[in-house]
Amino acid sequence: MPDEELIRKAKIFYQMHSVALNFIFENKPDHLADRKEWLCKLIEGDKNFILDRNNKRFINFRVADWENIDIFSSLSNNWTTSKKGLMFELCSDTGYRSLKLVLGPLAKSSDREAVFSFCSSAQKGIFKNCMKHIGSSWVSVYIRTMADKIQEETDERRLEGFTKQFSKKWEVFLKRDFREIRNAIIDEYGAN
Repeated sequence: MPDEELIRKAKIFYQMHSVALNFIFENKPDHLADRKEWLCKLIEGDKNFILDRNNKRFINFRVADWENIDIFSSLSNNWTTSKKGLMFELCSDTGYRSLKLVLGPLAKSSDREAVFSFCSSAQKGIFKNCMKHIGSSWVSVYIRTMADKIQEETDERRLEGFTKQFSKKWEVFLKRDFREIRNAIIDEYGAN
């Protein structure tokens, strides 16, 4: 059948069944939305964190113990709703598989450079995969892979595999890296 004939038949089929087809398209499984919902519940259920910016692309969350550290409270623009300059981030671009600690814009560029220098210094190996150069708006000072790419046939199995992997790595993160990062920041900048 030529392409033109297929297009004509598809249009007729859609006209006859548009209500049902639109309903199916609007309610098709969305594995990223399912992951995001699960991750937001995980973060909100942990007293160490405060959910911040939460939109289609990003899940940002702050460390509760850093809330009163002045240097991170003086954000120069509207990077996030809380106007905090240091927070963790999960991004839909990676399927929410990578956890980052992101340093955003601060009121004083000298403060931002000092925080970046602290995080990227050799003796602070806890800031895994810290970027080598500071960006103009934000910079990742810590990156950890939380789940591998999962190639499952069904969305249900895909979510199950993701949550299983992420949960295991989340527990390790909380016990090791998070504790060290939280304490290093408090030791350096204090908690007023």
